[in-house]
Amino acid sequence: MQLESDRLLFKKITHSEFSAYARWYMNDEVMKYITGRALTLEETKLRFAKAMETNEKYPELGLFSVKSKQHQRFIGIAKLVYLNEYQAEVGYGMMPEYWGKGYASEILKTIINYAESALHVSELVAIVDPQNQASKKVLAKQHFHFLSKGSENTKPTEHFRLLLPVKSHSNNV
Repeated sequence: MQLESDRLLFKKITHSEFSAYARWYMNDEVMKYITGRALTLEETKLRFAKAMETNEKYPELGLFSVKSKQHQRFIGIAKLVYLNEYQAEVGYGMMPEYWGKGYASEILKTIINYAESALHVSELVAIVDPQNQASKKVLAKQHFHFLSKGSENTKPTEHFRLLLPVKSHSNNV
């Protein structure tokens, strides 16, 4: 499965993309607001195995490698996974050299458009570190609203929600 936007290509992560995936997860700047620190190689391998399992289990969603159309360079990762029957979690992140260029907004908008057209969920949820102001701005631009505070692995989190339009299920042909 592949998605695209004006500047970006989204391809489900495969075994051949482990090195780009590892570069992302083992980067202190990238992981600051996700895990609080870069992951070790062993932790990265475990996360990658889980990503591959999710991608195989759910062909219509999962974790995506995001590349620029122009240069085919790895920009970052996008995530769209089920939380339950009615909710899916969205996530996005870029390598530091691509921050501040509008890629996060483009990634999120592409994921929202895909979820609206192809999934049977009524809402999207994003989980963010409370200190990650840039990500909260990206979510606000796409009309996500604060839902709740929580914690994940002892790190504080904030949950944001976007209600999706109700799909009509007409039987008329």
